[in-house]
Amino acid sequence: MSGKSEWEKWRRSMRQTPRTRSGKEKRLTAAFQRDLAPLRGEVWWIGFDPSIGSELTKVRPAVVLSVASVGILPLRIVVPVTEWDAKWEAVPWMVLLKRHSRNGLSKDSAADCF
Repeated sequence: MSGKSEWEKWRRSMRQTPRTRSGKEKRLTAAFQRDLAPLRGEVWWIGFDPSIGSELTKVRPAVVLSVASVGILPLRIVVPVTEWDAKWEAVPWMVLLKRHSRNGLSKDSAADCF
């Protein structure tokens, strides 16, 4: 883009109201929100990258804590899950998650709520 006029045209085009969704797009979006959106209590595989400092950086399971009805953005609060260690029984923020076919965990794990 050369010159101020091209830049201004581009800026104006970016400020335009978003186009309306077609019927098919609306159906797909509704299906995603209904069938694929994480629900509270479910265990999902999450990529925790990028990270800062000592935060987790790999793909690992996480428990969804927030409910879908909070806020207008499709964001969720999650807690990472790691392998259970008996030394964490006395740590209040490490919550034991017993393996079960319902939660999909293959071994006893801990939700790190800190």
